[in-house]
Amino acid sequence: MKYQHFWPPNDIYFGGGVASVIDEMSLITNERNYLFVNLNQYSLRSTLVFFSRNKDINKIIIIISSSRLMPLALFWLDNIKNVIAVFDTSTPVSEMIKKISLYRRNGDKITAGRRECNFKISNKDIMKMKYFLTESGMEELQDRFMNSPSTLYRWRKEI
Repeated sequence: MKYQHFWPPNDIYFGGGVASVIDEMSLITNERNYLFVNLNQYSLRSTLVFFSRNKDINKIIIIISSSRLMPLALFWLDNIKNVIAVFDTSTPVSEMIKKISLYRRNGDKITAGRRECNFKISNKDIMKMKYFLTESGMEELQDRFMNSPSTLYRWRKEI
């Protein structure tokens, strides 16, 4: 089986770029056990499923996130021990490599290229996101949460 170093697995262009970053970092850190996660609007659903099922993965996880999904990436940085860094998609590769190699020395988690977030995401918000992205309709969600449609629409708008 081929070594998987990026998520989602069908994003071959992201995977190609990540392979070269891992090669560069392995020269500095002697470490190749990285998993890069591409968090954007197209990978949101699969990434939510990935993190809900793989909390105890044995790889060093680095999230590269769109600025819109940065609060979610920061939530995972705070709550999953193997997530060591969150970078904005506009962060230069050289800066990523430099900051990750510094992590190997001091152990502090890394956030780079992010704007200040006005709000924090909670576990309840993550659960709601999963339901809104995977459930079939509002009636089913009403039954699950036992709330009125207006409450569910407000939640969806907040997320």
